[in-house]
Amino acid sequence: MSHRIAQVESLLKRTVSTVLQRGLGDPRAQGTLISVTKVDVSPDLKHATVFVSILPEQHETRALHALKDGTM
Repeated sequence: MSHRIAQVESLLKRTVSTVLQRGLGDPRAQGTLISVTKVDVSPDLKHATVFVSILPEQHETRALHALKDGTM
């Protein structure tokens, strides 16, 4: 992995984490703790995959729907 890709992954992880800490406007994400665990960026830097951990587990599906809808 190149140094540049690692830097972009680190920056994306911090940025997404900050946005999630400020909270999602979607009520489906209320009462959950969402943490970014990993970010994978493609070699051409055009795509990124963000991996998250959601607690409590019983609200996982609801919170994932809120994240996918992108309601902020």
